[in-house]
Amino acid sequence: VPERDSVLVFNNEDRMAEVAASGDVKVHTLPHSFPTRAARGPGGRVYLAYGPHQSYWPTVYIWAARNGILSIDPATLNLYDRRIPRQPLDLAVDTDGVLYLPQNNWGGENQFINILEDNVRNLEIGKRIELPDRIERETTQRVVRYDHAAGQLLLLRAGERDDRPSVLQVIDVERREVVRRVEVGRNATDLTFDEGKIYVANFDSDTVSVIDRAGEAVEAVPTGRAPLRLAHLGDRVFVLNHIGASLQEIGGEGRTYPLPLEGTADNLLPFGDGLVVTAHNAESLMVLRFEPAEGIFESLHTDAYPYGETRFDTHNAAFYMGGQFGDAVFTLTRGVVDGRGRLWVADFLSGRVYRIVESAPAGA
Repeated sequence: VPERDSVLVFNNEDRMAEVAASGDVKVHTLPHSFPTRAARGPGGRVYLAYGPHQSYWPTVYIWAARNGILSIDPATLNLYDRRIPRQPLDLAVDTDGVLYLPQNNWGGENQFINILEDNVRNLEIGKRIELPDRIERETTQRVVRYDHAAGQLLLLRAGERDDRPSVLQVIDVERREVVRRVEVGRNATDLTFDEGKIYVANFDSDTVSVIDRAGEAVEAVPTGRAPLRLAHLGDRVFVLNHIGASLQEIGGEGRTYPLPLEGTADNLLPFGDGLVVTAHNAESLMVLRFEPAEGIFESLHTDAYPYGETRFDTHNAAFYMGGQFGDAVFTLTRGVVDGRGRLWVADFLSGRVYRIVESAPAGA
């Protein structure tokens, strides 16, 4: 929250911590449990999705599940609470602050994207965008991104079974319809895009799908084992291989850079003119910086913690979805770069937050 020179950190229960640049921490109690996603909208307003999956007893398909969206004023941290049925699985915000929500399905039904307008005060079920695909497997809708230039939503979901392809849907918001549907690899976990192409990481196919936005071409680029995260760095695109423990460029020279660690890679974050990789093994968290010009890694931080198993390919999650750690837990670390160019990394399992300063001024 640049307006406050601080970062908001949400746990997975009912707390919000405001961590100031000085390191001071103020903890606030949230009105509901299970925060899952946060996003910033126009004017710096923060949207926070909360609530459990509604297949859990005793909240089976009923309002007692307490799902909803909190709107947080960056000036005062005052909350506005908008209860909604079903768990939001991801968030996308357009230029006007309209919030788009793919949500869990209740048994077999058509996909849809719910819409919240006017700082989440107004929910009208009739305004949701109905999609033609019928789905039954729950928590498959993993990623939604809003393309401001094209006025499109890019929605990625896993298949109905592990052996079925994932599906990328390109949705024209104004026309409220799917303008392109592409089947990609198995168990897709991430996407990134630019003006010309869309890139999808296919966790169980060991490929990245490269989709030409102007034509029909779709290329499957081989990767290391279990590609998990994608990131743009200028006009270059990189994929982080979870089990393969490597960083790989898609296109260009297509080079693969082995990570100098023993463990599983978790997240890939742009930082300055390079990339930051987070990874875990049973005993520690590791944060590495990748220098693209030299093609080398440097260690930014290592911290000990008894993590145990941190692999994403064990299906050790509810509904047996690979490529994630648990229901709506698609990554163990999250990162944000603040207004002063510092990287903040939150680690889900240890409950720790790290502030990483790329280069400190003299005397700091």
